[in-house]
Amino acid sequence: MNGIVILQGEATSQAQKDLTTEYAKDVDGAKDVINEMTVTETSKKSRTVNEKIDDAFITAQVKMTLL
Repeated sequence: MNGIVILQGEATSQAQKDLTTEYAKDVDGAKDVINEMTVTETSKKSRTVNEKIDDAFITAQVKMTLL
């Protein structure tokens, strides 16, 4: 499709969605990435400590990639 990557599905956080976009940009032949993923954030009370740490880690990775 002319190097256009379209992402669909669900992400558990905005950080996960952003990181997925960055990974897709690194695919050979990808010229543009359209991310149509929806973010289905869980309630803050129901999130585990590990999920919160994962989100923080993913956010840091995205920010480093963008820099």
